[in-house]
Amino acid sequence: EAGDTFAGLLTLVNDNVAVDDLQRGLTNYYADNYEPALAAFDRYLAANADNQDAQALYFKGLTLAALKRSDEAIATFRELVDRFPNDNPYWTKAYFQIAFIQDYPSDAQTFKAFAAALPSAPEAPDALYRAARLHERNEDFPSAAQLWARIATQYPASEQAADAAMQAGIVLYRAGDFVSAGQRFDLASGLGSDSEQQARAWLWIGKVRQKFEDKAGAQAAWAK
Repeated sequence: EAGDTFAGLLTLVNDNVAVDDLQRGLTNYYADNYEPALAAFDRYLAANADNQDAQALYFKGLTLAALKRSDEAIATFRELVDRFPNDNPYWTKAYFQIAFIQDYPSDAQTFKAFAAALPSAPEAPDALYRAARLHERNEDFPSAAQLWARIATQYPASEQAADAAMQAGIVLYRAGDFVSAGQRFDLASGLGSDSEQQARAWLWIGKVRQKFEDKAGAQAAWAK
């Protein structure tokens, strides 16, 4: 489909038909022709300097990222975030793209900054979950557990809540903090409606009780 659109663009250009530079940029971007796409976005933004377009900035950032020009891509996405209100449809996307490009720990910090800047956004628990996972992968287990627990308590209705509570519990269990781990597993058992997830929570509750030599309690948990 992108190829057909690009072929159509070439036909228009060859026929000397005027083509909007934003559309040129988008067509070239989706056809993986990044250098022509970047040139088109730059022309469009220069011609509309007094009335900047968030879509053009966003796709310029994506194009720069595709060209491995990471610092310029981040700067472009930051320009979008700084210039446009947070209800712009490209604002959240740009914020996430910054984190996707960055290395650790800057990426985790950016996800957390997003949640701090817009805590009521539907994407806030996802941003925190991504930050927690980055901390875990880089062996900062206390930070990972803290963020996962925060998701479960601050965003209990989110789709990430139950799994976040579980992940926090597992990290704490492996660190030997069985009391805190048990609290997180108890929280996970009451979140969401996924029976498999709830069974998983009760499995770990049983393991915690077993650590405290509560064999009857462990068996009761495993029977859930």
